[in-house]
Amino acid sequence: MIAMLVQTAGFTPEQYKNNFVFLFYGLLTAWLVLLAFVVLLAARERKLKSEIERLRLMLEDRGPR
Repeated sequence: MIAMLVQTAGFTPEQYKNNFVFLFYGLLTAWLVLLAFVVLLAARERKLKSEIERLRLMLEDRGPR
């Protein structure tokens, strides 16, 4: 089956190997970008939570009006 695919596509086994290497690095890059994005979102969420807590404490310190 693979031999038939190689003959019909006109690629050599070395070209298929190179294609898989490029595919691997492309997917690795995509996952790393996604991971960096998730880490950035988590950091922003932590920052926002601490800011909300700080504002809540400021309002409590002001007391009722």
